[in-house]
Order: sequence, then C-alpha cells, then structure tokens
Amino acid sequence: MAKFYIPDTELGFIGFPETISGFFKNMPLIPYNRETCGAIDIKFGKYNIFLPKNITKENQDIIYDKLDRLCCKSTGRLFFKRNKEKLVKFMETMYEYSEYDPGYEVAIKIYKNMDKKKRESKPGMVLKAHLMVRKEYITAFYIRANEPELLKDFLDFKMIKPETLKELFKNECDSSSAIIRSYMMKAIKDAEDGCKKYNNEKCQEQKFAI
Repeated sequence: MAKFYIPDTELGFIGFPETISGFFKNMPLIPYNRETCGAIDIKFGKYNIFLPKNITKENQDIIYDKLDRLCCKSTGRLFFKRNKEKLVKFMETMYEYSEYDPGYEVAIKIYKNMDKKKRESKPGMVLKAHLMVRKEYITAFYIRANEPELLKDFLDFKMIKPETLKELFKNECDSSSAIIRSYMMKAIKDAEDGCKKYNNEKCQEQKFAI
C-alpha cells in the first residue's frame, strides 16, 4: 500500500491532528471486508505510523483530543522534539482503537516497526502479549486469506512453537499457494532450530552449574 506523507517539520507537527482527522471522514467503512479493514500507512519524517481503517466516532474523538493536546504545545525546538516523541509513542497504541481488524494488521505492522529496545519496553511487551494470545488465529487467518507477506511478517516474530506450526500447516495449508507453504515450512524449521539452540544452551548452563 502507498504511504501518505506528513512533513517532519514544526508546521507538519502542529497540523498533525487535522491531517489525521481527515482520515476519519469515511470511517467506519462498511461493509467490513479486507479492503475496508487493516492499516493506513503514514510516513512522518523517519517514522512509520499505522492508523486503523476503522475507528468508532467515540475513539476518533479520543484520538483527536490527545493529538491536539500534544501538538498545540509545540512551541520552540525543545517542546517540538519532546512532544514529537510522545506523539510517536501514542501512535504506537493505535491497534487498541481499531473497530474491525480481523487479521490484527495494525498491531503486526506496529510491532514489526519497533526496534529491540521498544519491543522490550512495557508498551512493546503489552503489544507482544496482544499478538501472542491470538497467534494461532492470526496465522490461520492469513493462510486462508492468501496474504503471504502479512503472514511472513507475523511468522518472523517467532512467537509460535514448532508443534503448533506443524498442526496449522497440516490443517490449513492443503490448498494454499506455494509461497504460503514455503513460508510456513521455513517457520517450522526456524522454530525447531530455535528450540534446539535453547535446549543446547540449557544443557551448557547445567554443566557449568554442576
């Protein structure tokens, strides 16, 4: 999907709430389907931001109010830098405001975009838990929807045990495309290799402990 661009300038920052509210005009998009759910990709300077395509009017108002409070205080370079960091952090919670996103695309894209430090922070751990409890459903969803790239993005997080991946492959991949099957087989191999590495490291720890 093509990205929308917001300039990473003080003027772009001050106008951020109005720009985001422009996406709200056609929400929620009905009927709900794969074209009217998922993420709107926005580029704000060096930052990748993901806005749900479906947000209730109540949540739209909450988002706008929070953005307005952040952006209207951008007076001077120091406040601009501090509030921009707060804005990006707030936008990383957008998955919580999605009205309809059956594949959890917004959450996947936000997590993929996080670096190691952010993933290990409290918001990153909360987002990981949000995805972890839905991992089998999300995997099956993208297999059935035949969306290999989003499936790969999710599998790359390595959240699923090899036994679970094998069961999903057995139950869901009979009529899948070659690329879907190849991504699943690679995920199974990676998960098995990860388990072997973990078990070897635990054995080494036990040897040193003796």
